[in-house]
Amino acid sequence: MITTIIHDKKCHIFLVVAILVLSVAPTTTSIPLVHAFQPKPGDYIVTEWEANALSRVDAGGLRTVLYTFPHDTVPAEFVIDPSGNYILAEYHANVISKITPLGVRNVIYSYTSDAGPDGIVMDTQGNYVVAESISNKLSKITSGGARTVIFNFAPDTYPAGVAIDSQGNYIVTEADADVLSKITPTGVRTVIYSFTPGSWPDGVVIDSQGRYMVTEYSNGVLSRITQGGTRNVICTFPLGAGPDGVTIDLEGNYIVAEYTANRLSRVTPGGARSVLHEYDAGTGPEDVEVVKPVRATLSAFDLLHASNFVRLIYPSDSVPKPLGCGAASVSDWLASMAVSTKLRNFTEGLDTMSSFVDQATGKPVGASEVGVVSFGGPYVNPVVKYAESEGTDQADRAPIRFYDNWQAGTYRFQYRNGTSIPGASLPSSVIQQDQGEDMFVIEVYTDGGGRFIMLCYGFGWKGTYAAGKFFHSTVYPYLDSFRVGWIVVKWEDTDGNGFVNSPGDGDTYTIVAADPISLITVYSEAASNKPHSGGSWVKVDDPSSPSGKVMKANASSSNGDFLYGPYITEESGGQIMSRGRYVANFRLKVSSNLSPSDVIYVDVTCNFGTVLNSIHIKANDFASSNVWQDFQLSFTVPASLASGLEFRVNNLNSGVTDVFANSIQIMR
Repeated sequence: MITTIIHDKKCHIFLVVAILVLSVAPTTTSIPLVHAFQPKPGDYIVTEWEANALSRVDAGGLRTVLYTFPHDTVPAEFVIDPSGNYILAEYHANVISKITPLGVRNVIYSYTSDAGPDGIVMDTQGNYVVAESISNKLSKITSGGARTVIFNFAPDTYPAGVAIDSQGNYIVTEADADVLSKITPTGVRTVIYSFTPGSWPDGVVIDSQGRYMVTEYSNGVLSRITQGGTRNVICTFPLGAGPDGVTIDLEGNYIVAEYTANRLSRVTPGGARSVLHEYDAGTGPEDVEVVKPVRATLSAFDLLHASNFVRLIYPSDSVPKPLGCGAASVSDWLASMAVSTKLRNFTEGLDTMSSFVDQATGKPVGASEVGVVSFGGPYVNPVVKYAESEGTDQADRAPIRFYDNWQAGTYRFQYRNGTSIPGASLPSSVIQQDQGEDMFVIEVYTDGGGRFIMLCYGFGWKGTYAAGKFFHSTVYPYLDSFRVGWIVVKWEDTDGNGFVNSPGDGDTYTIVAADPISLITVYSEAASNKPHSGGSWVKVDDPSSPSGKVMKANASSSNGDFLYGPYITEESGGQIMSRGRYVANFRLKVSSNLSPSDVIYVDVTCNFGTVLNSIHIKANDFASSNVWQDFQLSFTVPASLASGLEFRVNNLNSGVTDVFANSIQIMR
């Protein structure tokens, strides 16, 4: 038997309750979704405090329950992450949870005492910043469940809502203290505005001009407060409305959850109010977020494909086919099972069926916002060939394309603009003679018709089959680690048995490159004046670099000297780099890009010399001479990082070209 003090947020009273602890709740639970649709951009997602539910209200005002929590969980504020997951502060349950688009609930963090997590926001690093109203703390919780306290408020402050401004400061409504405050990342607090006693400032959101929109629960108003501390009332609600959560919709209107009145309302910037939905008595709408368009990434698979309506297109094993494509092999069909087994609602068809593929162009057929999945490369799959053709409308082009450089005897993956991806190539003879290596791409993008396209294929059939294995065993179980639009992976038949085995079952899979646009920068450093071996690297002036200085190895200098990059164990924000997937981005250039010879070797090492990944870069891998170009090297940090990570650049120019190093970024 334990005794705990509970602060009832809405009644502003304290209750002493004796609780018999029977068991510890499991960290993962699943309650079946009661809908078969996808929330659309512009829809409103609402937490219902008293109904213990997460619901959706569409543009027409129709409410549908997305998830029902156990009794007395009391879902408070929440955020929608880039993958479409709902991250919630469960006030009475004292946990931070994640609900996937498939309706699976996972506990990210469980408090050991009565903290009363209430407000929550996501920072640029993917961490969750939580206003703990009962424990009077502002804390940061990583996606992996590590918690640190940012600030300790005075007793009975009751931090309720939190937002993050453009400088990374935390803007907090201190409900019981009747204050709007700013907490810097280093933990310094200043008061932005002091309300009249009893106002109970609750929800807060920052508008496009950096002003703070605050719901005053007891005053029944929505106010706008400038950074200088000037307050203006935008809307006065009907008596007893209890305005609580607030967000800004896609048109710039303010959407307010009226807790006491059980309403969801819209307030224009000019203050005009209209009701979007009337709830049943006792629902208690607490917080609201607007569904925004989601960028297509692998991490959004559950949202864009698994829980969506999907058209699964198989490349036919018979000809003729659109665009003159050849017959596919059964392995292309089998590989697609890695995805199809995870889809809840899909239809299947062949690329020779006009209801699935335009027989003249190869363009996939389907309504906007449906998912499309297809395996097999451009030689056998017209959907892929259409997506990679230079004559295809840019809006329909895939981000990656296959290139058969028959003159050089290599297969390559390139960006859609024709620039080769460093390290993403193999001799064509390796594929044609089945020498135990292949390379594949898994990519997701939105085409011009609003369809969510997922394409998976390798240079050869084993690469395509390996793509399915890799998605099933490595990508899908760890979707949050793949917030990228595409990855290129090398497969090696390490055990030499001639079969494509899953990662960890005898074969080696190495991520060669990943979409850098979707990644979050967690560490960056200029290359200038870094330690180096030998005498080939020197610091020189270069106005094209932000620091004005870069490191240079002359074409006439000695070969094989290392430039040693940052030596780190933590991200810039202090998060330990362990058990994570990262990408190192090396910014380099050469004075001449004509030679096919290797001129640079870069690697990532850990624990004094263990190489996690490496690539050789040729002079002609650079698109232009004397222009900075980014080269990505993906790596996975091992569980044990006793002696840190090191990032190295080795001069191999051999008299071919001057080599320059600008900077390095570490991204995840």
